[in-house]
Amino acid sequence: MKSYVGATNRNFLDLVITEARTTSRPNGGSIAAHELGHSYGLVLTGNEEYDPDGDGDWDRYGNDASVGLFVNEKIPIQIPTERDTYCFMGSYGDQEFWADIGHYNELLSSHQVNSTFFDNSTVSSGAILAVGKIDTNDQVTLDNWYVIPEADIEAIPSGPYVFHYLDSGGNILYEQSFDIYFMLDTGESQIPLTETPIVMRIPNVLNTAKVEIIKSNKQLAEKIVSQNAPTVHVVSPNGGEVYSDDFNIQWSGSNLDGIA
Repeated sequence: MKSYVGATNRNFLDLVITEARTTSRPNGGSIAAHELGHSYGLVLTGNEEYDPDGDGDWDRYGNDASVGLFVNEKIPIQIPTERDTYCFMGSYGDQEFWADIGHYNELLSSHQVNSTFFDNSTVSSGAILAVGKIDTNDQVTLDNWYVIPEADIEAIPSGPYVFHYLDSGGNILYEQSFDIYFMLDTGESQIPLTETPIVMRIPNVLNTAKVEIIKSNKQLAEKIVSQNAPTVHVVSPNGGEVYSDDFNIQWSGSNLDGIA
């Protein structure tokens, strides 16, 4: 009989990891929702939802279920009070899963995006994929960043870190606060991390010359933004070659800002 375990990192709200194992706990039906719930901050501290004292025995049965919605028919779904309905954030197996009122309200109300537009007309379409890593001493290393024209901006929970957008004159165009979590949650335990990746879809703001990462008014890192697309020239191969094994490609690139 298969059971499922998973892990989440709240720096990647769209990503969960699950693993099937052969054990006696058949609770795979809600594993994706359960791990995404951890990503969004549900039940990250304390004991299991239905075992608050941590002794391995159920002390609570069937939390009050939140009202649902039958989308196609546009009618509410009310769970009968006489039926025990277990929240998907519980880790016990082969039960009926739903969202309880507390977790529904937390997801609805507790994840507001904290950002400040100084001029809404400066926001371009798509998003910037900001990539790097940060450690618990706030040492930041940035990798290549990419503009993704069709991507949506990510709803990033606010926190003490800030993406600080500046134009060529040093004027602030935009600010986006965010948080970093140095914890991997497996659902059964939390594993502390000394370093964690940064992978976030942030706004693509026109006329940005530099994006800084700030904490407590201190710059931790910066990314220079070029307004000019690079020119790329393939040096070798340059046409007509036929290869049957691995080969090297040589190229050169430049742009008007000299940063490509």
